[in-house]
Amino acid sequence: MIAEWLRKVEERSDLSAQEAEAVMDELLEGRLAQEQIVALLISLRDKGEAVEELVGFARAMRRRANHGGAQAHWWTRAAREAMAAAHLTSRRLRR
Repeated sequence: MIAEWLRKVEERSDLSAQEAEAVMDELLEGRLAQEQIVALLISLRDKGEAVEELVGFARAMRRRANHGGAQAHWWTRAAREAMAAAHLTSRRLRR
């Protein structure tokens, strides 16, 4: 599945919130090779992150923060920042 999602982003198509959440789950669980992570980040940077992608990434991070024990504070802060970025991007797109 990850290969399909990477190809989608490389082709400058947006991931749905559900797809982005699944990608972030894979990344946070350590199931992506370094090359896959690099390809994902470069492709997202090149095409620009969509609001739905940021929402999906943030959901995955928030869910992990709720079960993260000692690291929950870091994950919660990262998820809050991702949600704030999604909100700002959404506001800019509406202008």
